[in-house]
Amino acid sequence: MAAARRALAPRGTPVPNSGAGGRWFGPLGRILAAHVRSRLTRQHLRPFLSVDKHDDLRALAALVESGTITPVVDRTYPIEGPRPPSRT
Repeated sequence: MAAARRALAPRGTPVPNSGAGGRWFGPLGRILAAHVRSRLTRQHLRPFLSVDKHDDLRALAALVESGTITPVVDRTYPIEGPRPPSRT
């Protein structure tokens, strides 16, 4: 997260959305950490919350499988491997 925050403008808004969460409280720890960090920095972290809607995903999968809609990939980028560490 620190690397993502450094890439933003000083008053940018990072939105952590890894979906990772703890065993007992799920993403609550990340949400609370974002709230605390927002108080301590000029960057205001905003948590990303979503609700799984399995019926919607099934309907979308059916449309793709039937050919009614077609995903479009207009370009690809090669994976060049890790960058060397920067010396600052």
